[in-house]
Amino acid sequence: MDYYTVAHIDEPCSQPWYKSRVAAFFGGCLLATCMSLRFKGTVQENYAVGTKPAVHSLPLAALGTWGRSQVPQNPPQNGFNNFGRRSSALQMTVGGWAPSAKMPRKFIVGGNWKCNGDRASIKALIQALNAGESTIGSGVDVVVAPPMLYGDYARGLLRSDFGVAFQNCWVGGNGAFTGEVSADMIKDAGFDWVILGHSERRSLPEIKETDETVATKTAYALEAGLKVMLCIGETLDARQSGKTDEVNARQLAAVAEKVSDWSNIVIAYEPAWAIGTGVVATPEQAQETHTQIRKWLAENISPQVAQQMRIMYGGSANAANADSLARQPDIDGFLVGGASLRPEFLRIVESWKRKVE
Repeated sequence: MDYYTVAHIDEPCSQPWYKSRVAAFFGGCLLATCMSLRFKGTVQENYAVGTKPAVHSLPLAALGTWGRSQVPQNPPQNGFNNFGRRSSALQMTVGGWAPSAKMPRKFIVGGNWKCNGDRASIKALIQALNAGESTIGSGVDVVVAPPMLYGDYARGLLRSDFGVAFQNCWVGGNGAFTGEVSADMIKDAGFDWVILGHSERRSLPEIKETDETVATKTAYALEAGLKVMLCIGETLDARQSGKTDEVNARQLAAVAEKVSDWSNIVIAYEPAWAIGTGVVATPEQAQETHTQIRKWLAENISPQVAQQMRIMYGGSANAANADSLARQPDIDGFLVGGASLRPEFLRIVESWKRKVE
């Protein structure tokens, strides 16, 4: 009972209630500041002892060695990864491809996927292509052309040393042209290539593009900043009638009327009779036609354009015939159809090495 009697206080406080709380608050702040300063001094002393010799006492050469030691010494030989890209870039600066007597023009291989594929099959194909050897610093450019709807999807998955092309574009700019895609849109979307004048677009009855149409598309695409794979070639009837050179000259002349700068064009000679049929022009036949195309360019455009122009072969090229075709002096690459939908496409890409053997 005495305990409760002592603790019970009925009189009011002699000072305002808040004064004791304010004093306690400032007292706590003072104590926290002192503790913080003491802890900070301890941390700084520990940091100076523990890290300064490890960082500041090392010479720059030693720091460079330490940084390199963190990189795996035996990176994977297969597969396309970031380390492989950096390694290839370094090799390019040391001894990359350069024009030579054997190979005066850089090889180029295009993969035309046509109207084939869905998200699942495209993903599987790209995974296979991404496992191939890097082309950075090599003697070959590689460009694949998925269906237009899958362009962005394919580019997002594809290795960075492969380009992506569109298979067609409209004859001019944007406007009321339902279902068409302009070269301006293709460029704005971040793509650099377009395939024009393919034999299927020239010959399919539902399309029937004329030489004039192909030439107009080519001129506008170049103006929009795209590079063009310009397809030319004869039908079986023209081949059997001995009109191969005449047909190629006519198709090229239509473009020459509208284009003066050919630096962003590569020509794809594709005999229509050899596309999708399994029938392939012999290396000698292909070389003969490529020689005539180059001759036409020299006589009608300029010798310089003729010398620099890359001329691809596009008639059922595959892994089995690519090496023999690539050895021909005027065959500078391939526009590949069905075989570009299979991993063997990588073997066709590698055929550029036959040029320098």
